[in-house]
Amino acid sequence: MKKIAIAVLLSAIAAPVFAEGMYAGVNLGQNKYDFAGAGISGAAKDTSTVVGILGGYAINKNFAAEAAYTSLGSVDVGGGNTVKSSVLSLSGVGSFPINDQFSLFAKVGLAQSKVEATGQASKTKSGTTFGIGGQYNVTSAIGIRVGYDKYKVGANPSIDINTSVMSVGGVFKF
Repeated sequence: MKKIAIAVLLSAIAAPVFAEGMYAGVNLGQNKYDFAGAGISGAAKDTSTVVGILGGYAINKNFAAEAAYTSLGSVDVGGGNTVKSSVLSLSGVGSFPINDQFSLFAKVGLAQSKVEATGQASKTKSGTTFGIGGQYNVTSAIGIRVGYDKYKVGANPSIDINTSVMSVGGVFKF
């Protein structure tokens, strides 16, 4: 019983400190699928709408760890067939503050993609991801973020579909 009480007490003390660097956000944008070399007939390049959520922890003003889920949308690849995909990623984010309100960032990490094509079983693939962008802090708790992210998704290890995502979103700091 004492161990439980001590754990609860330590959690209550540590939670506000940990929460201070936490943030969450949403993104909306456009994805550009590049099917060249993917073996998918009927489509070479196409675009779709992107919706994503993210959460992170700022270790200091220059570095954060960030997890994100992004729906890359779906596209018609001809013959009534569609391809849709999503990505779950974990990235390190380096930030370069220009002033109190504006900063530039770059991120690199790992991504797990899921691709679903009409009439086929869904496939998953792991790979790297990277991105760049900028953030304008409207207040100390709310920021507007613009970014460019690159993912490589695919149906199997030999088929890659490159995606380029341009997005704008909001970041909310706790």
